[in-house]
Amino acid sequence: MKELKFTTLRELEQVAFVIDSALLVRYPQTNQQRYLNPYVDKKLEAGYCTNNGMVSFVSNGKFYVIPYMRKVINVLSQNGFTEKSINVPFSNMDYPMDDKLLYYLEYLKAAAYEQSIQDFKEDCENFADSHGFKTIDKSLLEQCFEIPGRGIRVKLHNSIGVYLPIIQHQVFGAQAERNIGRYATNNGITVFVYFNGKTYVTSNPKVLSALTEAGYTPGVLPVPFSNFEKVLDSEYEAQLKRLEIC
Repeated sequence: MKELKFTTLRELEQVAFVIDSALLVRYPQTNQQRYLNPYVDKKLEAGYCTNNGMVSFVSNGKFYVIPYMRKVINVLSQNGFTEKSINVPFSNMDYPMDDKLLYYLEYLKAAAYEQSIQDFKEDCENFADSHGFKTIDKSLLEQCFEIPGRGIRVKLHNSIGVYLPIIQHQVFGAQAERNIGRYATNNGITVFVYFNGKTYVTSNPKVLSALTEAGYTPGVLPVPFSNFEKVLDSEYEAQLKRLEIC
């Protein structure tokens, strides 16, 4: 997906969803439709508000809405905008009835999600760099299995569970700080949280040696595939067997 590029207020206004005329909006909670009034009070000029992953702001008398991104707040703050009590459309399951506008809104949301992933990756890498956690050789990383974001289903004895990445939220915080640069081993399997925040599993002892040389330290982490679990997601089974993980 094409990145949303903007560094100035003018560029942000061109990307954002502008509400400059009465807009018919549907509210699923009440099964109602009503027009969204584009009028904005002059007192709200240079103000912004966030709610449920959306940002609304008033600039030059116009009312704008855009999905939350860190760089949106950065641009607004750099231009003197402050938080004010402003309605935030499309932040409570409401959506525009116009198909073209709805498509553009969904496009913005998808682009914002991709941006959040990139922001998270950069935050993780900056944290790892400042704490001395380095990368390992690419050929060794290729001997590891990355736990997918949606997890991987396994069966152990009579129960079914899901192994998820150690860091489950794409927002940098205490969970990331606690686990980046950590590894754990059990029954010949090693799990580690890499410098970019991703969770990997390996059976290659050379990877463990490389991790310690790269500054990684032991942590308290669950070790997937170390208790003879049966993988239930067939799309990953062949790769795990090739890597001799299960």
